[in-house]
Amino acid sequence: MVILQDAFNQLATDTMRADCKSLLVDMLNRAVETELLNKNIAFGINTIIDNEEKEEKRILSNKEIDILLETSKGGQTYAFFIVALGTGMRMGEILGLTWDCIDFENGVIKVEKTLCYLPNNGNAIYEFHRPKTLQKMLFVLLGFRKFL
Repeated sequence: MVILQDAFNQLATDTMRADCKSLLVDMLNRAVETELLNKNIAFGINTIIDNEEKEEKRILSNKEIDILLETSKGGQTYAFFIVALGTGMRMGEILGLTWDCIDFENGVIKVEKTLCYLPNNGNAIYEFHRPKTLQKMLFVLLGFRKFL
């Protein structure tokens, strides 16, 4: 247990430690379920060392939004920025959108999956996963037509 805790202590942030602990707990739970282990020792790992406060994210000003949209207009990222700015959706949620997620008639986007990148020895693997929040999210598209 001491070796595991030391390894976790070397990770850069509390968030990294929490993410790694979640993965390790899940893996060792499966080992316990299949009777390869008697006990999941990962539950005892302390992930909070710094007790760091999350830095508040800065919101773009209206002027910055105008500059972003103006400079991306006609490019591949323009539609992405429109959806992101208009809904607050995460990148994986936007990239996970398929035509069946969009209800143009009612102006609603359903977020039922996200596109996730998984590194695989230098090869990219992309998979659809559930959104971070387990409940299906709906975003109303207000005023999007002026951008399209």
